[in-house]
Amino acid sequence: MNEHDELSSRIGRIALAQARLDEWLVQVLICQLKPLPETRVQLLVSDRSLDAKRSLVKKLAGEVGISLDSPLPSGAVPSDVLQRVGQLNGARDRAVHSYYDTVVGENARRFRSRRPGAEKVSLDDLSALADDLMLCGDNLRELVEVLERDTQDQSEFGSHWGEVIRSVHEVIVAGHLHERRILGVIAEEIESNGSIRLALRGARRRVLARDENAGAGEWVAEIVANNWLATITSPDGEVVRFGDSGWRDITGLAQDEDPEVEYAVIRRVGDNVQLSVEGGEMASAPWPQAQDRLAERAFGSAVAPGLKVSDWVFGLEGFAPASRGRG
Repeated sequence: MNEHDELSSRIGRIALAQARLDEWLVQVLICQLKPLPETRVQLLVSDRSLDAKRSLVKKLAGEVGISLDSPLPSGAVPSDVLQRVGQLNGARDRAVHSYYDTVVGENARRFRSRRPGAEKVSLDDLSALADDLMLCGDNLRELVEVLERDTQDQSEFGSHWGEVIRSVHEVIVAGHLHERRILGVIAEEIESNGSIRLALRGARRRVLARDENAGAGEWVAEIVANNWLATITSPDGEVVRFGDSGWRDITGLAQDEDPEVEYAVIRRVGDNVQLSVEGGEMASAPWPQAQDRLAERAFGSAVAPGLKVSDWVFGLEGFAPASRGRG
């Protein structure tokens, strides 16, 4: 490699490191702006400069209460990293947006617009700049991983309480139905007809007898008990279908795949399928790693490590997501 090729290589490394740094700033912003969809965040920040993204990260951190002064596992402090990014960005501009003339040994002559003279620049300094930019990118990636873990911890905490509260609420609802002497009627209708018909208006509801019609202005809901699918008809004739399968025990099926599974249930509410597994590989699957968006753009999406859901789950009748091509 001749001297000019060596110079071009180092300038290219600086440009690539800066692009990588820019992408990790976007990823930090995606974490800060959750639950906004990633694509929406990209639209909001894609045309901002690197320095503008850096400034936005700092402002959002103050707004949402994220400390940038707590050291990362590596010891780097996010506020210091962001300050360093600002300093390096100026050096990167000087390195990339310049005209280079002769290269002699380890030095090159560099010209800048609106400056009459040339300045001497060391090729080793250019390499050091690329290394510093890469290190800042690594630090930002580490910050993303910390933010993702915090989000996951909060989500799991909320999810655990949410599941318990929903379970308690189901019993409370059943208690209210019993209190209003409706629960027994529902049980009888299920036993005799396999379905329930309701007339509803606002908060009022009543169970319809087999041949009984709803009154004027009442909505009608027919719930089929074998799959708990409700067909709801408005007084104007509009029809909406909604279902809730309830939790179905699939522990035996799960243990055929993974004997370490202790308990497994599945539920479909509308178009959403929920799976709860205790024990085994699926229960201990790691939270997906932060995306390397620059690598994905350059080389295509990789298969990210994350939750592995076995094919037999997608094959369960009535629980397969539409994207898998099953009804």
